[in-house]
Amino acid sequence: MRKYFLNTIISLLLGNTVLCAMDDSYFVSLGGHIGGDKIASALDANLTQQTIYAHSGLSVVGGYNYYLTDAIAVSLSGGFMFSTIEKGDTNTSLSLFRFPVEALIYLDLGAVRLGGGVVYHLATTLHESTTADGTTSTNYSAFTATPGSVYFLEYEDDKTGIYYGGKFTQMTYERDGQRYCADGLAAYVGQRF
Repeated sequence: MRKYFLNTIISLLLGNTVLCAMDDSYFVSLGGHIGGDKIASALDANLTQQTIYAHSGLSVVGGYNYYLTDAIAVSLSGGFMFSTIEKGDTNTSLSLFRFPVEALIYLDLGAVRLGGGVVYHLATTLHESTTADGTTSTNYSAFTATPGSVYFLEYEDDKTGIYYGGKFTQMTYERDGQRYCADGLAAYVGQRF
C-alpha cells in the first residue's frame, strides 16, 4: 500500500503515469579508490615511499535498492574500506579503516543508472601495528568524518547482471584540529540480486 501511495504522489509531481515499481533488489560490490590528502607514509623494505591517502584503498559494500517508480529508486548501503602499507625493516604496518554508509537517490534508465546522495564514514581509524618477539602492539588514531556528498554513474550488463560504475565523493576528515580532504574517485564492479 505504501509503495503505491508513494508512486502515485511521485507520478503526480513528475507528470509520470507509471504506477508500478520495479522489483526491489540487494547488491554487493568491490571497489578501488584514489584521492584525498596524505594521512600517513613510510619507507618499505626497498626504501620506496609508501603513502596512505584519505580516500585511497579497497572496499566491499552491500546494500538495498527500493524502487519508487520504474525509473526512480533510493539505495542504502554500508561497507568496509581499507588501505595498508608496510614499514621496511621494523615489522610495522599502517592501516586506515573506514566503514562507509551511503543514502542515494538515482534515475534508472535500464542499462544506465545515475544519481547522488550523502555519504558518511564511520569509525575512521589509523592503526599502527608492530610485531616483536611474537607480541603485537597496536596504536590507534581516530578521525572524525563530516558527512559528504557522492555522485555516481553505473552501467549494467543485461546478460550477466553485473554492473560497473564510477563515483566521485566529497568529504573531510579531522584529527587533532587538522582537516584532511577525503575527496576522491572510485571504480567498482558489482552484482544485483
